[in-house]
Amino acid sequence: MRNATKFAAADIAFGSGFGLVSGGLILGLFSRFFADTRDLSYRYGETGIEGIPELVATTAIVLGAVILTALVAIPGTDRFRPDPPPLRKDPFLGWVLRKDPFLGWVVSLAFLAGIGIAVGDSWWSKYFEIRAEYPYFTRMPTAAAAFVLIMTGAVLILAAMIMTESPASPSIRSWGRIVTLTGLIPAIVVSAVAIRAGDDTWNIDHTTAGEDPVAAVPDRLGTERYRIPIMPGGIYDSSSFEIAAAGTGFVVGDRRGLTAYDGRTGAERWHYRRTTQSGELLPLAPDSLRYIGDNVVSAYWYHVGYRGFNATTGELLWTESDYERDGDAADWSWSPQGDGAVLVRANPTQVAGYEPRTGDRRWITDTDHASCRVAKRNSWSHPLKDAVVGTTIYRAMQCGRADLTWWHVLAIDAETGEIVTSNEIAHRPTGEDTDQELDMRLWGNTLQLFWRTTENPRYRYILITEPSDLDSAVTYTEYPYPEDISPDGSDLLVAENVDRTIISQILDADTQSPRYQMPERYRPAARANRAFLNDQLIELDDWPHPDSHTRPIRAWSRVDGSFVREDILSDCGRTRDTVGVQPVNGALLVLCRTGDEPDRDYRKKPIVIVGLVLEH
Repeated sequence: MRNATKFAAADIAFGSGFGLVSGGLILGLFSRFFADTRDLSYRYGETGIEGIPELVATTAIVLGAVILTALVAIPGTDRFRPDPPPLRKDPFLGWVLRKDPFLGWVVSLAFLAGIGIAVGDSWWSKYFEIRAEYPYFTRMPTAAAAFVLIMTGAVLILAAMIMTESPASPSIRSWGRIVTLTGLIPAIVVSAVAIRAGDDTWNIDHTTAGEDPVAAVPDRLGTERYRIPIMPGGIYDSSSFEIAAAGTGFVVGDRRGLTAYDGRTGAERWHYRRTTQSGELLPLAPDSLRYIGDNVVSAYWYHVGYRGFNATTGELLWTESDYERDGDAADWSWSPQGDGAVLVRANPTQVAGYEPRTGDRRWITDTDHASCRVAKRNSWSHPLKDAVVGTTIYRAMQCGRADLTWWHVLAIDAETGEIVTSNEIAHRPTGEDTDQELDMRLWGNTLQLFWRTTENPRYRYILITEPSDLDSAVTYTEYPYPEDISPDGSDLLVAENVDRTIISQILDADTQSPRYQMPERYRPAARANRAFLNDQLIELDDWPHPDSHTRPIRAWSRVDGSFVREDILSDCGRTRDTVGVQPVNGALLVLCRTGDEPDRDYRKKPIVIVGLVLEH
């Protein structure tokens, strides 16, 4: 009876193993040729994991095929069993045992080869690295599951052979076809779980909101209504968050992902965050959150790609797009600098524009010019510069002939790709010092192009707010040098150091004639701490009170420069930490560092967004 029980257990073990190997082979074929995957090629400074899912799936296919082929193809023999046991009367397991020991050797070698490859190439650790650092995709878990199924099946087949070394009762009925299902059913269940484990929606925490009226940007200084903390730590420390003025207020990008808030109330409207199996956040790439026009914000996640969202509702508008595909091509890897509400890419001879709500390419403009040098990727000569201002793309190309060098500047409409106007500036004799190179500086909605020549050591510059300014812009000298420009380009703030005192004036940007003078100060104010509202000029003090950590914020009339009011913000930094102000729909935001950490750790200090709102 013990032999009968042993034989039954062997039959079950073999049938289960046969089913697991069969199911693993099918799952391996699905994984290798049909499952979705991700690009794992970029791992800067780390051990490469490119091709691991494909390697695991291929190994599973080969080992599974070898084991199943051995079961069918190895010819039966009685040479190793001169006294055939009655066990052979069983049509199922007896058929297998007649192939012994060849089958045992093949299955054993296949099992050892699989374990050796997995251990030698550190599959275990690489699997968890991929699951922790990348969005989920089907090929990795299905390949791993196929490999595990085949290795488990191989162990069960070997166990069946070991258990039948002695004769068993001839009266035991074969369970062959039935027990095979005991392996196939678990294989099917494991396959379903592995496919579900590759579902990327498990990574996503996404909420949306309804359409609501959009409040206007305040035209004067309001009072504090709310404070919103920004999450520090991880790849995002508290110095690298981003804010995009969009929707009913603003969208914040920090290590959690994207969170949209209402400007007037500070209430959260929607968020989009990505986590992994381990609970770690998949980081949003720094400097990737942008308002791209048509009420759309876009952002980029490492190993995931670009996503476009309705800024008001949080609806996901696009994932796969021409914008992302073009960005993967080396020739389209340039993204012009600037805060303009457009979605564009550029290469040395072309500029391309994309539809904000779909990411589809809608135009390509050739910018090549016969007299201009073509910029090369990763070139140190910088003969090409791009910038975006409003809905216009400006491209400056260094051009020249034997005796003269200059810069050819184009203004391209971001809606149509049409070259609206062009001009040639910064002429100089060929061969002059490279200090004469053209530079670009963005002042909100105004572009400053500046350069200098050997005849005049001071910088010369022009200011461009509208494309028409490129034709008619007046060339100014460095003195007095602009410190800031209003968003509409009408007011120019200049500063001059007189006997250790900073004298600031507001000039008319078109004529540079003085309009009014600002209060004297002993140090220049950071541009990030200043905002031009429609009626008032707002400045936040660079330095807080040394004891109370309060920071004054002041308002002056933009009509005549008269002082309007001063408010005190509590707990807004201990030293001259990086803070700032930003107008958004419904509020003026003040960014404050808080906490009592030592000054050397200022980058890790928590940041809060203080909302100053007008009371109606």
